[in-house]
Formats: sequence, structure tokens, C-alpha cells
Amino acid sequence: MALPLIGTALGLVGDLAGNWMKGKVDKQKAESDVKVAKAKAEAVVYQKQATGEIDWDIESMKGSQSSWKDEWLTVIFSIPLVMKVHNHHGKMNG
Repeated sequence: MALPLIGTALGLVGDLAGNWMKGKVDKQKAESDVKVAKAKAEAVVYQKQATGEIDWDIESMKGSQSSWKDEWLTVIFSIPLVMKVHNHHGKMNG
């Protein structure tokens, strides 16, 4: 009579321990899934940042193609100013 009762008790304890272990494993798996999701999200952010930096560099290079035009205009408009200042100082000294 005691043997079936002990068998049932051991079965219940075994089920309880099995459920506890399953819960522990499921919790660790969920935590691992969260870490993987965070790592993937960070990778996407880094990738977008890198792409943005690359896009910025490309736009910078495209913009620098016309920079000589800007420099040329600066030189052209500066020449009369330099000549005016030079003539003004020449009249004062001479």
C-alpha cells in the first residue's frame, strides 16, 4: 500500500522539478533572445550610421567639385579690393 503512494509522491516531485527546470530554461532562452535582438538592433544602427557617414562623404566630394568655382569667384572679386587698398596706401606714402 505504501509503495504506490511513494511512487505517486516521487512522480509529483519529479514533475515539479521538471517544470521548474523547464521554466528556468525558458527564462534563459528568453533572456538570450532579448540579447540577440538588442545586438541585431545595435548592428542596424551602426550600419545606418556607417552608411550615413559614407553618404556624407560622397556628398562632400560632390560638393568639392564646384569649390574651385567658388574660389575663382573669390579671387576675381578680391582683386579690385586689393588694388584699391594698394593705391590708397601708395598715395599716402608718396
